[in-house]
This record gives sequence, structure tokens and C-alpha cells, in this order.
Amino acid sequence: MGHACYGVPCLIKKITFPLLSMQLTYGMHDWPNPVSLVIPDSSLSTHDNMADFTLRVGFMARFAAMANTNQVIIYREYSSSDDRFASALETLLKFSVIPPYLRRRIFPLKEDLKYAGLMPPINIPTHPQSPRISVGDVRVALLEGKRAWVDADKFAVVKGGEPTPAPPGMEGLTFIRITSLSPLEGELCRPTLYSGFFVRRTRKGLGATLKELEGFKIATSRYGEDYRKLGVTLFNVAQRFKETFLIFGSPSSDLSEIAKRDGVSMKGLCDYTVNMDPGQVLKSIRTDEAIPLALITLNVLAATLGAKPQSPRNRVERTTSSAPL
Repeated sequence: MGHACYGVPCLIKKITFPLLSMQLTYGMHDWPNPVSLVIPDSSLSTHDNMADFTLRVGFMARFAAMANTNQVIIYREYSSSDDRFASALETLLKFSVIPPYLRRRIFPLKEDLKYAGLMPPINIPTHPQSPRISVGDVRVALLEGKRAWVDADKFAVVKGGEPTPAPPGMEGLTFIRITSLSPLEGELCRPTLYSGFFVRRTRKGLGATLKELEGFKIATSRYGEDYRKLGVTLFNVAQRFKETFLIFGSPSSDLSEIAKRDGVSMKGLCDYTVNMDPGQVLKSIRTDEAIPLALITLNVLAATLGAKPQSPRNRVERTTSSAPL
């Protein structure tokens, strides 16, 4: 599989996803604010085969993109855990959001990407299905001075435009609108469609990670309150925040168990604890299974409640945990 640099500079060391320098694009339809995922670095610890691991990350990326997820934040479950899978999870998620035409310029050949060809493409608007470039196209581009790589082997001269926050990817990436094909020229612009999710690995435990997050925090747990009873409340409370965080445990441990090992209590760290599958019959739902389940549930709530204003009597003045872990 070809992920070597092929004579162009590899910029993997510059990859960064700064939390405060993001361009929020289009969020989940009808939900009041952008939705982000908070997952443990052990999310796929049950898959020790690297090919299977890579494929699972690919589906996680697709689930996140399908819901127009804003961020995927990775916290540390065990302080002494093997860093190899955590690093691979972070790298593969970042790899998935970079447009395919820029990947060889960014990622060197490395073991984490050995099976990257197995990952299903996420096919978001910034990942064009055709190699053809047209006037008016908005593309994620890699800046090099006054020119920008807008394809695997094509660069456009940048002439003006408006400064824009960086898209998901790495330092040096920007949005370019093509203004001319001959010569190939473009201008800086803001995104017009969803451009992917940011990936951030905190390297901190669950408690420290949650304390850093500013927004509406929803813990997912089989011990939480039935989402059907909380739907209207969750939707109304979310309107007071700029972002919603869905927080997940690991395949082997509930959030309460992870927090206990981390020396903290979930009480007070999250606004609500919700059971997204009140009819659960499985002993446990793995993280990569819980993510699409929770996103679909939230999407259904958004579609049901987002089209009509909710009664003031259903609004909640205080965001306390209704079902502490």
C-alpha cells in the first residue's frame, strides 16, 4: 500500500488539531449545537489484530462523519496501558479526515497505516469523488508560501481571499476556492460544507479530560436514565451550550468504573447520564458499537424535536446529573 512520501516532504510531525483554532462547520441536522465524541484510548482493545483494528477505526470514522461530528476526543483509560493501540487509533482517525489527494504529502510509511487501505472511505464533501478540478470548487489545500497543493500533483497560486481557521488536518492546511484553471489559481475562503472532525488525544484520564471540556456533557451508560424520558429535556438544555459531548466507556468498563480507577466520581463531571439502549440484552456493548447507537438516538431526537419549539414547562433551569454513575 502506498503511503510513502514519494520524494515530497513528509509533514506527519506537524499534525495538530488545536482545540481553540477550529472552524465549526455543519453540525448534526436539527440538534442545537455541534456534537462531539469522547472515547477511551482502549476503545478497540478487544481487537488485537491490526487489520481488524484498522477496519473498525474506519467504521468509527464513518459513523462520526455521518453525524457531522465536530470532534473526536481520546482520553486515557489506564495510566500503564499499551500506548501502541492508542497511537494507532489517533493516527488512523486523523488519516481518515485528510483528503486522499494530500495523504502522501502528509503521512510517511509507518506501521500504524499498514492496513489503511482496508478503511472504508468517509466520502465527505472535502473528499472529491472525481480528480477533475473546476472553477468554484472549495478544496482543502496544503499551503507552501504563496501556493497551495490542491491535488496530489497540482498546486494553485493563492491570490487573496479571506483568512480562515484551519480545517481538520494539520498545520498548513486551509480552504481554497478555485478561481482559474489556466493558470491554476485560488483564493482563501471559508468552508461551505462539512469538512470532517477534529481529533484530539488528551493523554489524560477521564476526570481531567472532562474538566477541560466546556459544553453539554452526556455520559452514556446502561445504568443511566432512559433516553425516551429525557429526550425533550436533553434537547432544551443543549440549546444553552455551544457544543454537546457524548461520553463513552470502554469495552470492558463502564464510565463509573473508569472514573473510580481514575480517583474521581462521575457525579458533577457530566450533566446527564443516559441509557441509549434501555432494552439492552447484551452483557456489554462495545465502544465502537455504542457510538453509532448513541449518534442515531441523538439524531432521531433532533429530527423529532428540532422542527418544533418545546413547551417552556419542559425546559430545565439546572443541568444536574439525573442518574449519577
